[in-house]
Amino acid sequence: MKYPFSIDCCTLEAFDTLDSKGNIEHGYDIIILSGVLEHLANPADNLKLLHYYLAANGKLIIQVPNEDPGSNAKFFERVNYAHIIYFTACSLTEMCRLAGFEVEKVHRPNGKTIVAILRRAMVARPNYLTAFEFYYLYLKYSINVEITSRYIKYKRALGSWLAQ
Repeated sequence: MKYPFSIDCCTLEAFDTLDSKGNIEHGYDIIILSGVLEHLANPADNLKLLHYYLAANGKLIIQVPNEDPGSNAKFFERVNYAHIIYFTACSLTEMCRLAGFEVEKVHRPNGKTIVAILRRAMVARPNYLTAFEFYYLYLKYSINVEITSRYIKYKRALGSWLAQ
C-alpha cells in the first residue's frame, strides 16, 4: 500500500543527514519522541534542534515516564537508573515552552506516562536554555525543596564569582 506521505525514522543525530539531502525542504509536520528525552543528557538542546526541523505549524508529540511521586504511587518502587532525567508534567511543559514550543495538551493517560502535544511557536525564544537552567527547572518542580534552595544559592554564588 502506498501512502500519500513519507515517514522518516531515525535517531536525533541523523536529522543533519536528512536535512543535507534536501528531504525536509519545509520541515516535518509531526515529530514523535516516545521514551527518548529521559535518556538525553541535555534534552533542552535537542528540543531546540527539533524546533528548527518542524514545519511552521508542525507538532511535536512527546511521551516520557511520569516521575512525579505525587501522582505515581509506584515511583519509589521502580526508579529506573537508565534514565538521566526524571520528568514531571510541570518540568516537561516548562522546558518545552523555554525551547520555543506552545503547549497544546498535556495528559497522563494511565498515571505512569506523560504525553505532551506541542506546536511550534511562530518565533523560537531567543534565549538558549543551558544545562544549568534546565537543572534548575528540574529541581524547581521536584519535591526536594532543600536541594532546590541549595542549587539557587550555588548558582547565585557562581554568578557573582564569574561577574568579578
